[in-house]
Amino acid sequence: MADLERYYRVFKDSQHSSSFFVFISDDYILEFKQLSNGLYGFDVNSSSNLNRIHTSTSFHHLFFSTVKANKRFFSNAEVEGAEKARILQGRMGWPSDAEFKRILSGQGNSIINAPVTAEDVTRARAIYGGSAEQLIVGKTVRKRANKKNKILRTALPSELVRHHPTEILDIDFFYSDYAPYLIIRGRNILFIIGVTFNKRKISATGRITYYRPTDEIVKALNDAIALHNNRGFTVELVNGDNEFERIKGKVNATVETCAANEHNPFAEREIRFVKDRQRCYWDKLPYKQVPKIMVDENIIDVFYWINQHLREGSIAKDISPGAVIEGRGPHDAGNLEVTFGAYCLVYRESKNNRQPRSIRGIALRPSNSQGGYYFMSLNTGKRIHGHQWDELAITDEVIDRVHELAAKEKEGFLDEDGIPKLGLSPGHNMTIDDTDIDEEDSDDGSVYVYDDVTVSSTSSEEEPDGPDDSSYHASDVDDDESLSEDSEVDVSEEEERSEDTSDEHEGSRSEDVEPRSKDVEPRSEDVEPRSEEVEPRSEDDADVEDNSVESSDEDTGSEYEGEDSNETTDSNGAKERPQRSQRARRPPQDPLNNIGSTDGKSYMHTEEFNFSNLAENLNHTTTRQLYSRAVDYMFNQMTATEGIKIFQERAVAALIKEYKQLNDMCVLGVIDYDSLTAEQKAKALRAINLIKEKRDGKIKGRCCSDGSGQRKFVPREEASSSTMSVESLIALVTIFAFEKRDVAVFDVPGAYLHADLPDDKFALLKFEGQFVDIMVEVNPDFAESVRYEKGKKVLYCRILKALYGMIESALLWYNMFADVLMQEGFKINKIDKCVANKTVDGKQLTIGWYVDDNIVGGQTKAVTDLIDKINKRFPGLTIQRGKKLEFLGIDFYFRGDGKVDVGTVPYIKQMIKDLEEELGMVLNRKYTTPHAKWLFKVNKKSPKLNREKADIFLKYIMKVAWAMKRSRVDLEFTNTFLMTRVHEPNREDWHKFMRMMSWIKTTQDDLRTVGADDLLHMLTMTDSAHAVHNDMRGHTGQIITMGTGVLDQKASKQKMNTRSSTDCELVGTSEGLPKNIYFEMFMEEQGYKLESNVLAKDNESEIKILKNGRDSCTSNMKHVAIKQFWSTDRIKNGNIEVVYCPTDEMIADYNTKPLMGKGFTNFRRAIMGWDHISISYTGYTHPKERVGNNKRKATNDGSSNHAKIVEHQKKTYAEAVKAQNEECVEEMKQHVTAASSH
Repeated sequence: MADLERYYRVFKDSQHSSSFFVFISDDYILEFKQLSNGLYGFDVNSSSNLNRIHTSTSFHHLFFSTVKANKRFFSNAEVEGAEKARILQGRMGWPSDAEFKRILSGQGNSIINAPVTAEDVTRARAIYGGSAEQLIVGKTVRKRANKKNKILRTALPSELVRHHPTEILDIDFFYSDYAPYLIIRGRNILFIIGVTFNKRKISATGRITYYRPTDEIVKALNDAIALHNNRGFTVELVNGDNEFERIKGKVNATVETCAANEHNPFAEREIRFVKDRQRCYWDKLPYKQVPKIMVDENIIDVFYWINQHLREGSIAKDISPGAVIEGRGPHDAGNLEVTFGAYCLVYRESKNNRQPRSIRGIALRPSNSQGGYYFMSLNTGKRIHGHQWDELAITDEVIDRVHELAAKEKEGFLDEDGIPKLGLSPGHNMTIDDTDIDEEDSDDGSVYVYDDVTVSSTSSEEEPDGPDDSSYHASDVDDDESLSEDSEVDVSEEEERSEDTSDEHEGSRSEDVEPRSKDVEPRSEDVEPRSEEVEPRSEDDADVEDNSVESSDEDTGSEYEGEDSNETTDSNGAKERPQRSQRARRPPQDPLNNIGSTDGKSYMHTEEFNFSNLAENLNHTTTRQLYSRAVDYMFNQMTATEGIKIFQERAVAALIKEYKQLNDMCVLGVIDYDSLTAEQKAKALRAINLIKEKRDGKIKGRCCSDGSGQRKFVPREEASSSTMSVESLIALVTIFAFEKRDVAVFDVPGAYLHADLPDDKFALLKFEGQFVDIMVEVNPDFAESVRYEKGKKVLYCRILKALYGMIESALLWYNMFADVLMQEGFKINKIDKCVANKTVDGKQLTIGWYVDDNIVGGQTKAVTDLIDKINKRFPGLTIQRGKKLEFLGIDFYFRGDGKVDVGTVPYIKQMIKDLEEELGMVLNRKYTTPHAKWLFKVNKKSPKLNREKADIFLKYIMKVAWAMKRSRVDLEFTNTFLMTRVHEPNREDWHKFMRMMSWIKTTQDDLRTVGADDLLHMLTMTDSAHAVHNDMRGHTGQIITMGTGVLDQKASKQKMNTRSSTDCELVGTSEGLPKNIYFEMFMEEQGYKLESNVLAKDNESEIKILKNGRDSCTSNMKHVAIKQFWSTDRIKNGNIEVVYCPTDEMIADYNTKPLMGKGFTNFRRAIMGWDHISISYTGYTHPKERVGNNKRKATNDGSSNHAKIVEHQKKTYAEAVKAQNEECVEEMKQHVTAASSH
């Protein structure tokens, strides 16, 4: 055992089992059972001992598990780790469990400082029953169904009919959870039929009357008789209680009844048998109150399986009663994959909207022998049909929702063992008289919850074979919302209709959907005897039953007032007993306060949980809400079906315009439908049609393809293309401004549609429903290819161009546009492949592009000629000319002094406006800095933010992050620290956030200025702060400038801990230097080879190490990894000159320390470009002076700086230090002299 525990987790709980369990992997456990000799063994020949953790065969108990029960098998620390793992997984965008574990193990180096481990993910799967619900709801895809086995039928032996041609039916009523059910039993064959009576009335006092109409009883019996007749048996007698006297002469057989107060012993015995089976289903279920649909479906399942097996005492010794009467064959046990009452996520057909791909439901019973199951939807309480699902552990929220659905139907509580009450109690009326159901009753305020009869023997019929998988296509979001013509209503269709309509389902029913009224309130538990002939219970018994009912604490409503004092009499003379109100408790005012988190925690469960929004709220993780809100704000588009409902003719006109563009640009071609194979049709891309209302009120239509199905067919290298980086864009506008080039911006409309699909690529686009008609109206040639599939009009078109939505479209467009530019004589920049240059009349012409957005700078004539040529090749360009241009959401103002102002003012103002509206407050506090001096301090005792505030915190931190890399570089330091706090923000972080946002509001009109003294000299200032973060890691700050403002800057938490400030400085340099090298290489590709690339540092010890490498390391620095001397190698082999900068002039300190006062103001003005760099850094020399100094140094010394470094390396350590100090002092004197003369 000790050796086993070294490698695997071993678990044993003698209270639940004598076995112990070994977790051999993330998904499987081995069960070692106790043997008679006291040892433990594992049966390798039995697969039953190898269980999947997330299936219903959990080791916690027999059939299923609950989260609460699963947590008992782990320590508090392990449970907390599992919960944190699910939280972190959500904040990282919900990678799969396997991928998340690889990330946590360090593969790819994508995250650091993770508070959880891969083992926490494994425990989370064990506790919650498998993958996180968000992964299943958001990522589930339809699986190719297994080929259905042929439905086997059983032939009826002729000898059986010849020797036993007649049958006797025994009938009686039994009650489960106070509702009546009719049982019909064949005395010889022992085939049983169950009938549910779902018609009931709830009076204003809360009294429930169940109806058992005579015509429905007669119909059920005649159907049962006909079922026997069809198999050759003649029903000659129907035997029941004397309450069936009224059906005599109405049934197609002789009816005999027992004397008063006597019962049919055969039926009574069968009822006891059924009830025993029913109790087994409910054992260990965690529910205390259930909707009637669960009881109904449970009883139907009990009857089905009783008939499916051989019955002792039946005349059929070798075949089951079901085989005798219905011809049933064997049921495929491999398809029995879920247990009654289990919690499942049922797959719904994928739509191109934000609806979840799975529906939460409770398993009911198999719908056929081929793998289909019925579930009760937790959203609507109705029955849904599913063929694909994932089973999870039952959470407290699921239990609460089941209770809530039952309370809405006024269903009583289960007994103390969690089993439906299998009998009657006073307080419920049962009538068999049809006169009770009249117009007067229907108008007295009562509500009929059910209005049909369900016969168990016909509810489990085999389904017809479904459509072939090769021709299957999930419905698109733009499909007509008409139901299919199949008898079954599938999950996605029914759920979407139930979400779009509230009460219109009331009183209606399809085979798969049990209607539920939303207006019905919980009924009391008292039920009257089932008929007048049954002897009623004594008043004493009734009192006992009545006193056991608990009244609601929130019993309100005028209709309940004064009804407890007097008994009333109904129209039939039956006494109404006083009823205690069991009105459903009010839902919480803010459902978010009571939502159980996805990690198993619960919040404020002081009231009954309202499940109505659970489907949305369980997906309400920080990252998903941020994405959803950002999309809503930036892309307020909707499906075309929704758009047509709202905008009507305007939406249709917009789609016609879009389709006409596709047709005019020859994007789609006609193809013969009959020539298509099933595989080609299965791979066809669905047409996604969208409608968007623009800010100017115009309606725009968009047609693209759903390329998600291409991922497994398109190679990775063909699925992405280059885009211009922000760094390259800032460098380009700096060049344009310095050289005072003419700059233009233009957009290529429908860019992708210009790129031809290669001849070896065959792709189809599939239109459905009303969009087929629109496409045919645009181009009548498509009319011949229109067909009907599953009753729906479809049109397949061949895709000839790079249609939006196809995975390879981006690369096809890039290759095409790059080829066009190279044909015009442009040369692609090797560092950024979305920048190209050409020399025209001795002057450079430069173009940069981001997909279909382009910025070009050069001489006016050259720019105009280029735009004209591109416009001829791609007609309809949207062109901007002038000094003020907007490109990729950034405003550029090209000034006459060789500088450019960069701004995102409208974006900043809208962000502040949105935040104030979301908070319901005005940011009116004034601050002089965006941060306080204690920015880096973290108070672990500060209360965590609630979910709503945490979401706001993350959302606006990410919005600021977009602006800080473009126009507001002064925000990067403060916002970067807050980005490290988005995982678990607390109240202190919220104060820091609000301070930053308030400061942004006061500076919302500020612009960033970028300029260059020349394009051949670049200064990089890098600094680091040692052990300033809560985990003792350092912080790196850096700026890169050419004189005015910064080309780029860095403010980031270091990725490793360091032992000293010098060590921290080395790490910072190694982290920041790649940007310096990037700009050097990019500028060289642009034709500007740097003559001077200076790196300014304020740590003299680091300068020595950077110049001399390990020769300048003492014993205290030997621990520095070799990789840190990458900077030394680059400095020696490159064009980088390291110089000393006084600490109080180190502008990069703005990005390492929460500066205040004058230091903050001066450095901010420097990085924002409002002051020249030399104002803050006196050591900065003008490029002309720098060139002169270099010439004098070359003349006087006769050697280069690199030669000096080599000379240092030949000296001893002491000599090298002394010489270096003397050199630094001399350089400082020269800087001071140059600055004073300047």
